[in-house]
Amino acid sequence: MLAFVLLAIAVVAQPLPAQAHRLPPSVIGQIADEVLSHVIPPDSSLSRMPVRERGIYFDYGRTLAAFGYRDDSGAPAALALKSVVVPGTDSLLVDCDQVSPKPCDRLGQHAYAYVTPQSRSKDAMVVLLHVAWPDRGGATYVRAITPAARAYLVWFSMEVHLRRTPDGRWRFDKRGRAMVGD
Repeated sequence: MLAFVLLAIAVVAQPLPAQAHRLPPSVIGQIADEVLSHVIPPDSSLSRMPVRERGIYFDYGRTLAAFGYRDDSGAPAALALKSVVVPGTDSLLVDCDQVSPKPCDRLGQHAYAYVTPQSRSKDAMVVLLHVAWPDRGGATYVRAITPAARAYLVWFSMEVHLRRTPDGRWRFDKRGRAMVGD
């Protein structure tokens, strides 16, 4: 009986392989900040609208899930992003479509973004930044007011290469391939 109890404790106490190599949420946040600041910085634009004015809904839960976390409660605090983003989920996209123009009221003028890992070694990592936003064509833009015009959902996923610095932080190295939907 004692052997069974010790075996059970040993099995339960051992981390799962996926958990043993999982990045802490604060590191995932640092990676997301690095990627956002180099791919869609505030001064860039998406469909003729500056990112700074458009705003970004960042899907903390989807990002954490992609990195192997199941519980996303407290995700914004855990990731501690320095980028100016608002928490969001893919439910923001329910009234948007890539094929035909839809209201896109939930998303408004904002962009929706999240990060997923692709590969990682000791000193290099590749992640994908996924970004979607409504394109309302020639609708007149008035700051902080979403035009009544219907929108097509446009998106891209950008491969981003990162390198680990001697202090352990992940830094932008280069952009890789991009997949675009419009």
